[in-house]
Amino acid sequence: AVLVIKGEVIPREKTVEELFTYPVDSAKAVRFESNHLAFTNVKKTEKKIRVMPIINTSNKPVKIGFEMVPAHLSLKANPETLKPGQKGLIEGTYDATKNNSWGNVSEMVKVVLNGVTQNTSYYYISANLVEDFSKLSKEDLENAPVFKLASTTVDLGKIPGSTEKEVEFKFTNAGKNDLVIRHVRSTCGCTAVLQNQQGMGIKPGQSSSIKAVFNSGTYKGKVTKAIYVYTNDPKNSEVVLMLNAEVDQLASAK
Repeated sequence: AVLVIKGEVIPREKTVEELFTYPVDSAKAVRFESNHLAFTNVKKTEKKIRVMPIINTSNKPVKIGFEMVPAHLSLKANPETLKPGQKGLIEGTYDATKNNSWGNVSEMVKVVLNGVTQNTSYYYISANLVEDFSKLSKEDLENAPVFKLASTTVDLGKIPGSTEKEVEFKFTNAGKNDLVIRHVRSTCGCTAVLQNQQGMGIKPGQSSSIKAVFNSGTYKGKVTKAIYVYTNDPKNSEVVLMLNAEVDQLASAK
């Protein structure tokens, strides 16, 4: 025989610690929902607002402020001073027009409680800054630039340690309007991206290249590095270029 139990499972109420996972101070008097305020995609033409619940679990009022906040970001607590046991919100505004970066960006700011900077913890802010293609008509899209790469991967093969190698990614504007390379960035300092194409209009049918220098340094074995390219091509606004190498440190010691 099979025993079947029917009924509604009522979940237990979540605790303050589960709802507000990030204790800002060592005494855990003030807690945020999380230590990460994510703005996700933010168009380069816009201001975006995000909020996060917070709580004062102590028996004293706490005034909340922030330090190390960049010009493109504003953060404030509402209300600014939380009474004992009171809940509130962090209100964040990201002004992408004031940030020259593209793609995934992040900042760490410090929280100030009753005038005291909390040096043991950081509040993490992230955003993905993207081109605003929302105003393009069907005709605009048909006549858009096209970022056409000969290859998205360069394989350097076996190279010794402490060696610099220049790599080149050739591309053509296969579209009908000027192609603009908005920004180029690498994932680490070993790949110095040459920004000679950034911000320049590349005419339809014209070819050019993105160059970088890879320094094998103290790497050992297989190494893969990424270079991110941001363009005004609606279908290829963010492209990842891959650089592969196999570093032999013994070869450099000979």
